[in-house]
Amino acid sequence: MLHPLTIDTALPPDTCHPEYDPTVAAVGLCPWCGAEHTLATGLARAECRSLMQELERNGRIDLAVTEEYADPRLSLDYLHGVARGQMFGVLVCRTQQGTYGTLRAFSAQYNRIWHVDGWVPPLLDIAAFDTVVAKDDPDINRMGREIRALDERIAACPSPAPGEDGPAAALQEERARLTETRRLRSRQSMHDIHALYRVRNFKGDSASLFDIFPAGRGIPTGTGDCCAPKLLQYAALHHLTPLGLAEFYWGRESRSGARRHGQFYPSCQEKCYPILGHMLCGMPHP
Repeated sequence: MLHPLTIDTALPPDTCHPEYDPTVAAVGLCPWCGAEHTLATGLARAECRSLMQELERNGRIDLAVTEEYADPRLSLDYLHGVARGQMFGVLVCRTQQGTYGTLRAFSAQYNRIWHVDGWVPPLLDIAAFDTVVAKDDPDINRMGREIRALDERIAACPSPAPGEDGPAAALQEERARLTETRRLRSRQSMHDIHALYRVRNFKGDSASLFDIFPAGRGIPTGTGDCCAPKLLQYAALHHLTPLGLAEFYWGRESRSGARRHGQFYPSCQEKCYPILGHMLCGMPHP
């Protein structure tokens, strides 16, 4: 899982390296100690550029296998179509033995695939996630189809005469009840998915998303699926010291235009800031 460095290793890739970038790449407020913990970019951008070249050269992300065994679902074409782009990240690390290397991550799933050789795994138990989805999604999707069918029936109803409710009123009431039922079912399903995430820090402490986010505050969808949490979790579990982090966007521009191909971005505020404070707590000094 630990990839060799591609930069000049005449000097260690830490703060003494002449190309070390002190720009903060990840930051979060720890809910336990009250401190705002940060992680610098370090030499990670240089390693990201090497990864970019590797992606362009191969046209896929399953870089651990030869072309004949490549999975077509892992082609980079996926990122230039309707799925648009995705975030990728690199964490430069030092092992307990004093050697160096990098970890790689892609955000969330890649074309509905969680695990790809050579990339760090997600934070949650995939089998448990699949169980929740298999239990809830069929009903949620069924209700969605029923709501769309009601919309068509309502649109087809004749306009009521003055002083009359018309046949559409009963359909609208039914739609409102079904919409609320679907909303509550979706909310419970997301709660069950969030309960699967356990977030580790460098002190060895583990916390759930519900432990970290303030009571009454909603947990954004996708929390824990970004590159930085995946990279830091793997480093903490395998006793690696982070020396630098960088994340970049690859593929078709995001719908909002906020993410562009080949550009670097710091860890996000909405989903990452609350959990990175916990994850970076106790991190060894470079």
